[in-house]
Amino acid sequence: GAVYNSAVTFSASGLGELDSTAEDCSTGIGLAPIEFTESVVLVNLSGAIFTSGSPGTWSAPTNIQDFSPDFGNLSAGDSGSAVAPGSHLAIIAGEFGGAGFGVLQLQTAVTATTTPAATDWVSANVPNDPSGVPWSMGLDPHTVTAYLSPNDGKAYGLMTNDTRTFLVKVDLALLLSAPRIAATHTADPALIPAGTFTFIAE
Repeated sequence: GAVYNSAVTFSASGLGELDSTAEDCSTGIGLAPIEFTESVVLVNLSGAIFTSGSPGTWSAPTNIQDFSPDFGNLSAGDSGSAVAPGSHLAIIAGEFGGAGFGVLQLQTAVTATTTPAATDWVSANVPNDPSGVPWSMGLDPHTVTAYLSPNDGKAYGLMTNDTRTFLVKVDLALLLSAPRIAATHTADPALIPAGTFTFIAE
């Protein structure tokens, strides 16, 4: 098969390193967090144009979306990522410890010319685990994934801590609905709905 490289080299553009990738396969919106920043590269892959060559190149409608100051709580910046299939909800995690993470609401429909964007987002911190230990994100490789439950149809994010003692299951839509601190996209920790976080001992 042919090899196609992005026509834009993000690291050469001074934007930092793209640390992980995920895709909303129902719309073709791909995303890649930029490590040590609060930004995420969003690409509309349904509008990708391929140019032959050795290697070839590809380009697509692209948006570098800055989620500052809300994602300032993510240790090492925006790092891990996953999309719960069919939900248009993505989870973005920090990397080197810390409890911070975020949820993105992606567009639910796009055309080949749509500029991709998160239409809403929220940041939060994982609470202390059931033993009372502060949450510390699970380092590399990124210990985050997301899925759509076949049991209740909800979108969940899953993360493990760096000591591999607990998983935390996050109800992504429920967190996105949580009241925010005034004039921010940061969830008010006192008002996050019960049932948003579920801990599972490993």
